[in-house]
Amino acid sequence: MSAVVVAMGRSIDLGGEGEKVLLTIHYRTDRDEIERDYMDNAAAIRTIDSLLVLPSSDYIDTMRIIAFASPEGNPDYNLRLSQRRAESLKQYILERHPKFRSPTKAIIAEGLGINWAGFREMVVADAYLPLKHEIIAILDNPQFTQAQKQRYVEGLDSGRIYRNYIFPRYYHKLRSGASLFVIYDESMPEDIDSNQTKDCVTEPEPELQPETEPELQPEPEPEPLVIMEEPITREPVRKYVRPFALKTNLLFDLATLFNIELEIPIGKHFSLLGEWTFPWWGGLGNRGGVSPTPFYSEKYTLQVLSAGLELRYWFAPREGEPLTGWFVAPYIGRGIYDLQYNKDGYQGEFFMAAGLSGGYAHTIGKNLHMEYSLGVGYLQTDYRYYTPLDGHKVYRHSGQYSWIGPTKAKISLVWIPRFKAKQRMGGER
Repeated sequence: MSAVVVAMGRSIDLGGEGEKVLLTIHYRTDRDEIERDYMDNAAAIRTIDSLLVLPSSDYIDTMRIIAFASPEGNPDYNLRLSQRRAESLKQYILERHPKFRSPTKAIIAEGLGINWAGFREMVVADAYLPLKHEIIAILDNPQFTQAQKQRYVEGLDSGRIYRNYIFPRYYHKLRSGASLFVIYDESMPEDIDSNQTKDCVTEPEPELQPETEPELQPEPEPEPLVIMEEPITREPVRKYVRPFALKTNLLFDLATLFNIELEIPIGKHFSLLGEWTFPWWGGLGNRGGVSPTPFYSEKYTLQVLSAGLELRYWFAPREGEPLTGWFVAPYIGRGIYDLQYNKDGYQGEFFMAAGLSGGYAHTIGKNLHMEYSLGVGYLQTDYRYYTPLDGHKVYRHSGQYSWIGPTKAKISLVWIPRFKAKQRMGGER
């Protein structure tokens, strides 16, 4: 078999023979969608499409896609993110070029997590990077975990090198997407040359180098650095914390079932949610006479007082963005109600509901999230059926009602304020 490698980003040694054509697919932070109008993605996508419509593409036996993420955020989450990025390129190929859906053609998508090798290459090649040798020593230390490498690099010089130099110059390049390794079948005729890929490649423009040196000047060659297990620096820096979230269920609000919720994060994966519903419209007095509510009505009543608790587990919240992603939670709630429409009504002394809920939350702004959830469980209530007559409630009968199934549904608007807090660099996050 013959092979050609289309490396989307920094070159990778995959073994075997073949030519390497360097391209780049870039991703926005924490995203896995391929966006044509982002950076130079349009040229890279055109090259892939050109490669896969050549006559030689009919003899492609296997394609292997490898994707990465930049060294920011949780390493486990970045591994899953890189896998989603590899899958997104695979899905693009299958949708745009249906002939590769054949079971005889394999497309293997692999996410390798943080691109430490690419990061180290950038560090070694950068003549102006301050504390360059210290950073290389951190990256090459086999005793450090991925989280420790991130923490120590970000903590150098009280975080100034990371914030002002490494993050803006390196990380957007390390979010490049994948390497596409193409293997051709041995049955390909000799007059069809896989090296035609050279003719369909759009060469990226070289990066412009600054005419003058950056503001951060190189430092003299330091003495050999010995990285100790203790954090590199203990100087405090400012970080943000999000100690609570306030919410309202928009579905209830549309029905004038006014409500409010308070959720408090507990560690990285847990949170405690308290909810309160409190509409009090219309209605007669419970034992005759007119209710003191200013929204008095003899035909319509919507009165509910209820409270509930949820203990939530968040599977993979984004770094720095608590209460995001998928969650599951046991819940319990109790309350009283009086519901009347046009004529007859139902009054409940109390009701009880318990079960399991699940949902998903995502950011829509700096301090705003949207959340969607559904709860399934058991509900039981004692009720009295009544008819209003001359300003009084005439109770006709009473009973008990039980239900197993959906007991709650939410589309919630979430406000999560953030406050500045001190943190010791190099300590636990």
